[in-house]
Amino acid sequence: MASETYFKNKNNAGNVCKIGTYLKNNSITDGDLDDNKVLTEIAKLMPIKNVKPEQLKETIRAITIDTLKTKLWLINTGVLFIAGVEYVLFPYEDYEQEDGTMSRMFISKEVYDGNVQRMNEAFRALFIGSVLEDKKLKPVQNFFKIKRHTLDKPENLDPIREYLNTIDFVDEDKMYIKNELSKTFLAKTRK
Repeated sequence: MASETYFKNKNNAGNVCKIGTYLKNNSITDGDLDDNKVLTEIAKLMPIKNVKPEQLKETIRAITIDTLKTKLWLINTGVLFIAGVEYVLFPYEDYEQEDGTMSRMFISKEVYDGNVQRMNEAFRALFIGSVLEDKKLKPVQNFFKIKRHTLDKPENLDPIREYLNTIDFVDEDKMYIKNELSKTFLAKTRK
């Protein structure tokens, strides 16, 4: 079913990003949604059988094409999570190490794998300067471990990264992502 629920589900983040990328790369406008060929191409990006074109068109219009093209983190928590780690908490292209440079993807992999040093860096970035206490380490590691999501599969993570690489994040976007990531973190670790 091509409902808003589908677009919001973090498990569908990769496919939703493919749709956003398709809309952007093909300069699709609201008026183009009246073309069944466009809707058929969009439906091919969704692993759903029998997508009803009229419902897909209504869903995309309800979410808005602009949101799908440039601000998917507003509706999909999977995209929010990856954008938060890779573009807000660790926003630099390269990290210098003794043996050369390390890419953003390497650093984010360390975060997702639960590296204690990276957990501390992420926690301090998320909660400005706060020190991660030992008793909070496990909940923080569990929150950032990507393996608990379906996002760790290349078919999901690669389209998210491809989509996010086309976005020019402004300060307002980064602040929104950081605030939402903080709220999500607090909600999931308060137990």
